[in-house]
Amino acid sequence: MSMMKSTIYLSLVLLIAHCSVVSAWAQDACSTNGKAVLSGDPCEAVSGVYPMIPELPLVLPNDGVKGSWSSGLAPIDQQTVGDVDVVVRAGDLRGINEIPAPSGLAGSPLQVYVAGGGTIAQGSEVPYSLMITDGPGTLPYGTVLADPAMDQRPCAVYAFADLDGDGFIGPTDSDGSIDNGVEAQEVTAHVGRQVGPLTAGRFDSSLGIQVAAPASLGGLVVKLSGGAYTGDDAAVVWSEGTPVFTKWPFFPPLDPGSVIRMDDPNPPNPEGRNMIKFQPTDFFLPDPGDPVLGGAFSLLTDGSDPTTDQVLVVSGPVVGARLFQEIDLSNFQAQTRVLIRPAPAATGGGRVLVTPADALSFAGQTAMALRLLPVDLLGNVADPGLQSLVTVVTATDGLRILSPDTDGDPSSETITLSDAAGASIVLDASSAGVQAQLWVAETGTIAAAAVVSGSPSRTREHRVLRQSAVSSSDNRDSDGDGVPDDGDSSGISGDRPCTPEHLAKGWPCDDNCRLVVNPGQFDSDASGDGNCCDGTCVLDSDTEGCFECPQLRSRYRGAISRARVVMMEARAGASDRIRVKRVVFSLATAQRIRPDAEEVQVGIMHSDGAYYWASLPAVLVGTGDNKNYEYRDSEGRLRGVRAARLGAVNGSAYFARLRARGPALLDWGGTDHPSGVVLHIAVGDDAFTGFLSCKTGRRATRCRVY
Repeated sequence: MSMMKSTIYLSLVLLIAHCSVVSAWAQDACSTNGKAVLSGDPCEAVSGVYPMIPELPLVLPNDGVKGSWSSGLAPIDQQTVGDVDVVVRAGDLRGINEIPAPSGLAGSPLQVYVAGGGTIAQGSEVPYSLMITDGPGTLPYGTVLADPAMDQRPCAVYAFADLDGDGFIGPTDSDGSIDNGVEAQEVTAHVGRQVGPLTAGRFDSSLGIQVAAPASLGGLVVKLSGGAYTGDDAAVVWSEGTPVFTKWPFFPPLDPGSVIRMDDPNPPNPEGRNMIKFQPTDFFLPDPGDPVLGGAFSLLTDGSDPTTDQVLVVSGPVVGARLFQEIDLSNFQAQTRVLIRPAPAATGGGRVLVTPADALSFAGQTAMALRLLPVDLLGNVADPGLQSLVTVVTATDGLRILSPDTDGDPSSETITLSDAAGASIVLDASSAGVQAQLWVAETGTIAAAAVVSGSPSRTREHRVLRQSAVSSSDNRDSDGDGVPDDGDSSGISGDRPCTPEHLAKGWPCDDNCRLVVNPGQFDSDASGDGNCCDGTCVLDSDTEGCFECPQLRSRYRGAISRARVVMMEARAGASDRIRVKRVVFSLATAQRIRPDAEEVQVGIMHSDGAYYWASLPAVLVGTGDNKNYEYRDSEGRLRGVRAARLGAVNGSAYFARLRARGPALLDWGGTDHPSGVVLHIAVGDDAFTGFLSCKTGRRATRCRVY
């Protein structure tokens, strides 16, 4: 698969779902441009047909054409209410034109799916139909409006999760205000998305859901919302045509520049890369206490909304265990990625929300409570099934396990996880050193009901090693860039990632790139991972803040002298295979690498925008002589990497190897590529680059340094 095409695809998805159209404010007087779906919609002679959310009052941007929600109170016309133009329904409805009722209405059951799908070796995608409707009439929800003028117009469907299980998605004071931070999280981070063109008034497809809850907890209710463009030219997807929406948990920004970083004037180049910006601050989402629209955008999950639908998503089979910490509802701040997961309460009754505890700070306290929970392939808390998961928890460097303690040894404990509630662990850090760690080794043999490359489910033995770094102070700064790992002193590093705005305003926040120096904390796509550690600056070194990345400004830069790279096309049901079979590079004087303590990055890039990128935190383990380091995970749960190795050849020469699954660079439109392909390896602030000559055969692309 060509990564350039994938990049365009991603740009299209976010643009459709997260920006209304500037040109909608400059159409001819109330013209529908021949679109039956816009007939009778509210409009104004100058502005044209208004973008509106169904069943909500007309909300206008503060500054007109620019479409900004952030420059003051938005004008609201309570007498003008959006009508129903488009609906989403879950399930395979191909060929069915009468729009059915939403799931869950009047107590009807929800369709149940296992999280995953696509190339993930777990679960299945949720089928759905996005349909243009002729509106409620003789039938309760109308029929599909097969308007040829809408053919090939782009549309998108997004999925949002009811994380706290309160029956609402989005902030509302109807259940009190203490959990508004979590309810905002439900809005600012989607859990699935898909895009495609309309044909005969509909788009039938499916999307994978990444977040779930154990079946024993009742699963996780996920809501499907969607929208489509109505422009005259199906090829102009960036800023042409008034959009129509189902109900959404927010109103998208009306300026495409708030979503797409454009190096050229609008519209962006559809053949090139376009930087995605997902900024919840640009959404229109009134405070829950607003007297007019407070809570109006929150989505009900009971089937009462005629435009959306909901499904129940359950976790997949257990593949291992992970350490979590329960979140404090009163002190939670939403971010643009979903880190929190639903879990059973420690007592086994009721629901709590937890977040991965991969890096902890005791911040002045001597004891801390954690949860050790079984997880599926996507990191969701899961039910172990009939066979329990046996784990061994080990504490190092003075860190002590206070409970449970069945063997009298505070440094180690064997814990059996027999249900999704897992086990509670209490740690004592009063004597812990600054490099103390907590290790969880999964030693049991469990049944992993996963389908890999189309093969049937089978039983496997998992011996995956998980690590949690522990600090005895609240100001640990792993990369020494002046931004603390746990700057908000929540006890968890990374739960509130910094942005330049956080730093400028002095707001407490966590280093968004904990193992790579990035004092400016730039994060152009607002993913929670800084530009210096998510591949952004490798794709475009002119991106804001990239000057400070050690990979780009390091005084230790070297050339790769030898390399063999093979990228193989995927077989049915799998991902492409990438093998960096042998790379040799040399260190300069005073240059040192520590793959067990530094981030290791491997990137393969082509000038047409295609790339493969893997970023491994300090997970490589020394193999005894302290000159060779390895990482192995047969499931490839860390960015698809199955195996990585870095070791000494002789003197200052080193070799590197990598085996992974992911998007390979196979579709370059030719067979010979003597230039334009770059192999990039970085270990901490030490960077090495080689230019490759590649040839693409029937099933594989093979490259060597030239």
